[in-house]
Amino acid sequence: MIDDEHSNLRKVARELYTTDIKPPTRRSVLHEEKVVSTDDWKSGGIINSPTVTMQKPVKTTSFFRNIFLASLCFLVIAIIVLGASFINGGNTISENNVDIAITTKTFVDGGESLPVEVTLVNKNKLGLELATLVLEYPQGSDDNSGTMGRIEREIGSLAAGASRQESFVVQLYGTQNSQRNITARIEFRVQGSNAVYDKDQSTVVTIRTSPITITLTAPDKAIPNQEIPLKFTIIGNGTATLPNTAMVLQYPDGFTFARAEPSPTFGSTVWFLGDVPPGVNRTITVYGSLAGSITDLKTIRASVGSQNASNEQLLDTTYNALAQVIPLSNAFLDASIAVANQTGTTIPIASNQQVRVRIPFKNTLSVPLTNVQLAVSLSGSAYDPSLVEPISGFFDSVNNKILWTKQQDPSLDAINPGETGDVTFSIRPRVLTGTSAATNPVIKVSLDVLGYQAGGAKLTAEGIDTKTFTVNSDLTLLARTIHYTGALQNTGPMPPIPNKETTYTLEFKITNTRNRVTDAVVTTTLPTYVTWKNVMLPQAETNNVSYNEVTRQLIWNVGDVPAGTGSTTGPRMLSLKIGITPSTQQSGGVPLLTDSIVLTGKDAFTNQDLTITKLPLSTQLLNDGKGAGVDGAVGR
Repeated sequence: MIDDEHSNLRKVARELYTTDIKPPTRRSVLHEEKVVSTDDWKSGGIINSPTVTMQKPVKTTSFFRNIFLASLCFLVIAIIVLGASFINGGNTISENNVDIAITTKTFVDGGESLPVEVTLVNKNKLGLELATLVLEYPQGSDDNSGTMGRIEREIGSLAAGASRQESFVVQLYGTQNSQRNITARIEFRVQGSNAVYDKDQSTVVTIRTSPITITLTAPDKAIPNQEIPLKFTIIGNGTATLPNTAMVLQYPDGFTFARAEPSPTFGSTVWFLGDVPPGVNRTITVYGSLAGSITDLKTIRASVGSQNASNEQLLDTTYNALAQVIPLSNAFLDASIAVANQTGTTIPIASNQQVRVRIPFKNTLSVPLTNVQLAVSLSGSAYDPSLVEPISGFFDSVNNKILWTKQQDPSLDAINPGETGDVTFSIRPRVLTGTSAATNPVIKVSLDVLGYQAGGAKLTAEGIDTKTFTVNSDLTLLARTIHYTGALQNTGPMPPIPNKETTYTLEFKITNTRNRVTDAVVTTTLPTYVTWKNVMLPQAETNNVSYNEVTRQLIWNVGDVPAGTGSTTGPRMLSLKIGITPSTQQSGGVPLLTDSIVLTGKDAFTNQDLTITKLPLSTQLLNDGKGAGVDGAVGR
């Protein structure tokens, strides 16, 4: 405890906690003091006092004050300009100062005459000049069909502050409760300017009823390649008769038109219905098939409207339209016509080929099938009942069908869900001769199936798969060696002997009994010991024959070979002269005069490449008399 009130500690405590503090009578200098001192000690330990220099503060202009003054000036100028613009705003022209109001019904029946009032108000301080009012509305049953109706009115001038009302009458079409847009647009100029201004306004009208009702009755699903009916019903639904009415169909990809009741007016897509009074029904039924993959979706589209006067395939105004989707799916029994290594609905086969056909099947239902029957129908210009082999089936030659039932195949008595099986048969195309050789021969095969569900419900599916076998042309090449006969004269010893030249004629004959063949070419190669004589007949073939001395390749560019060549018309013929000088090494042998002979071409009907290969020709003579050397052996 500190008792001495005058002690140093007491003095320090009073200074720390006192509130009676007087400010200094002299303010400190705020500017910098420069102190100059030395780093060395002076002799005798005496340190010289530093020299203190006072620096006067630099007087500067405030940067922020200049910015403030500039901003204030800009604000004043802007207020003056804005005020002048407000006072003189009467000279400003804007399309936003033109009001357009459309007055019409909110609901209308399709095809009904619809009054439309368009009111224009010019709120600009200047008048409008060369003004044109345009009213646009859809003429089709939806925004994507038909053309846009367009009515133009020349308004001319419209003074400042003036208004103008124009009346129109239009007809709208569409399905029930569909909405149609009506648009009014004004285009104008102002005096002293070439600028064109425009303003538009739209309103929506709901179609209460359509003047035509169109419905489509079709299967919920379709089996590929199976014929289905499409029944279209058209009913007049307005208050007045609709003149020159037509229906136009649009089929999906893969649709094959078969027939229609009544028949189309144009092609397979247009029916002229004439005048359709209110309440009158028109029915059109179209039969056809859809091709594609299982789960494909096929859309049938129909439009009904007034027929175009210059093009009967088009509609001027579409009253109503529909689009209905039909999915493709498997039949209750998924069955198909299969040929090894072949796909597609058209399969080319050789003219003498025996084709083995397999029919695999599978129960696609969740319940068993009983008493299943499969039937294959056969037809076509190349179909020959005598060349059908039903194998396990029964061939009904009266109806040209092969049948498989549980009598022929016990597995068809009952097929469980998901169970599979197959049956087979074979066919061969018939031989075509004479005038029938000029036709394009085909064999058509169509598959039908039948079965019963548990409970006795009968299920049928016709034409669930079809195949067309196109028969390639029976293109033939005959080649032989002659010496004694023919139009070309030959020389040399017969039989040929070593070191002496003997000439021969190479004769080629081409026939074609079925389809036209294009780009036919015959090629072969001559051995090194054979001499090309460049002599040939007929003269017409001279430009079609070429021989390469280096490769020794002989080419006959035959070109087109029409169907019936060699039967209804003469064959294509070519005779060439060559020579051979046998060596002693060839004595007793039969030398070859050519390499293999190859005829190629393309069948114009089946679009298949054809190739016929013949064995090489030699000095042996066939059907050339009984002279010496016919066996072709070289003497000694």
